[in-house]
Amino acid sequence: MKKTLLLLITGLLFSSGMAFGQSELSKSKYKYLYFSFALPEYTAPKGLEMKSRYGVAITSGQTYFVHKEPIKKMIKFGIDVTWLDLNYTNYKEFAVDYSINHSDRATDLPELHHADLSIQVGPSIHINPVDRLHLNTYFRVAPTYSAIYDNTDGMGGYGTYFVTGGTVYYGNVGLGAEYRFGNTNLKPYGESKGGDKWGKTDFSEVRFHISVRF
Repeated sequence: MKKTLLLLITGLLFSSGMAFGQSELSKSKYKYLYFSFALPEYTAPKGLEMKSRYGVAITSGQTYFVHKEPIKKMIKFGIDVTWLDLNYTNYKEFAVDYSINHSDRATDLPELHHADLSIQVGPSIHINPVDRLHLNTYFRVAPTYSAIYDNTDGMGGYGTYFVTGGTVYYGNVGLGAEYRFGNTNLKPYGESKGGDKWGKTDFSEVRFHISVRF
């Protein structure tokens, strides 16, 4: 059964790889779907350290090419519009006391759940040097709503993020990496409105993704 499933997956990937060739540059648009693993960093208020355990994301959007004929038969420029970027990160919190001889004394706090929901838009460059090999790079602005919950209190707020990265495709299956960064203003909500707000916080992460386009 396992061998049959492996052969089926291999066949699907191979057939996907055959789907796009140099003729892809004659297309006016295509859709993309990323499945990402994230390595985030969050700058929290003084006295609080956060260590990420893991992060995952799913990203779906579409590229619109801005000209019909490829430059030098291999280069095209496009505009990427990401309709959905959903990112989740799990952190471990530590309260740190620096007051005694500058030594760190950490106390475990509840795990912290962090979710981002955003859209993205920005320019992209697409290169098809040979056969079914395709490379693209992009820079996108990402208006984002962030929410954080620590099993007791929650807070959220709007943030302006930026995303830059690239993907190497063979056919319509690719591997890529991107850097996402920006800041957000987090305020308590719900029953925790009376709590202290974090205010402006900086955020950045590296995401590695498997991409499918169609």
